[in-house]
Amino acid sequence: MWFEIKPDYKKSFLLCFVYRPPKSLIDWVDDFEKEIRVAMTINSDITIMGDFNFNFKAPNKPPQKWLNILESYNFQQLIEEATRVTKDTSTLIDHIYVNNPNMVEESHVCRYAISDHYPICLTRKEVNIGKKNTHSTITYRNFKNFNQNNFLLDLQSTPFHEIEFEENPSDCLQLFYDMLNKALDKHAPVVKKRVKRDRQPEWYNSEIIYARNMRDKYNALGLWSEYRFWRNKTKQIIDNSKKNYYKNMVKDSNDPKTLWKCLHSLNPKVKNTPYELATEDNNTTKSKKCIADTFNNFFTSCAEKLREQGSYIHLLTKQILVILVNLLKINYINMKNFLYHQ
Repeated sequence: MWFEIKPDYKKSFLLCFVYRPPKSLIDWVDDFEKEIRVAMTINSDITIMGDFNFNFKAPNKPPQKWLNILESYNFQQLIEEATRVTKDTSTLIDHIYVNNPNMVEESHVCRYAISDHYPICLTRKEVNIGKKNTHSTITYRNFKNFNQNNFLLDLQSTPFHEIEFEENPSDCLQLFYDMLNKALDKHAPVVKKRVKRDRQPEWYNSEIIYARNMRDKYNALGLWSEYRFWRNKTKQIIDNSKKNYYKNMVKDSNDPKTLWKCLHSLNPKVKNTPYELATEDNNTTKSKKCIADTFNNFFTSCAEKLREQGSYIHLLTKQILVILVNLLKINYINMKNFLYHQ
């Protein structure tokens, strides 16, 4: 089953869920390759996951034909732990294949399951594209007042046995979700919050959060000595966290894309105000074209003016003064006296 995932302000990708019966013929591989070929014409970023019933756990090995297809389309298998463990066997038959590993944050096998297979999990990296610099609203569960013991007591009293009376699997799943969410909503309610950015930078950590909370606390209480201490402490922690993050990223990164991402993140998000240039009519302009034309006219004509007037030092000094006065708006007389005294 194929899906095209289109997150807001992010690049789309294809996600495919697969179940291959254990007794499938080798023709299944050929048929699935045709699907991959069609998918590549739609989107080059593809993630395939599911129960393939090919054991990747040594000393076993999937059919060579399947491995050749993976190699030809640059797919990598990410799961390395056994996904089906019984008393006598341990097999890796649930896989995640990606052809763009740079977009994968991490993958793992969850050791909690309601079936005889462990769930396989994947976290993708996402890069915002074309998003305006505005506030966003995020939705999350608030665990501020969460009490684990009370939550477990409510789960124990939840009538999950009613699920057994449902005949439709979809209804069973929906009933399970409803019961679980009811308990979660009571102890960790869903809240919305307006934020400047929908995710914090990677150098942002719990130590910074604690220091900022302490700074704001003493500021609200009017305890200025403690406030100044935590204000300086917060800045110190942020500076050290940034320093260590960028240092480790540059040191350990063998991926040029990750390295450039690190360098781009250091660029200021707000562009500097453009330079002003004084015009002949005592006005100023920020027009890039006008500034460029002024420099161009000067450099293309200065040599000719030197030949015409013959006084190299005097003319060059005068031209430099004009440019400096126009750009920097300094006092003409003081600058001229300074240059001549040199």
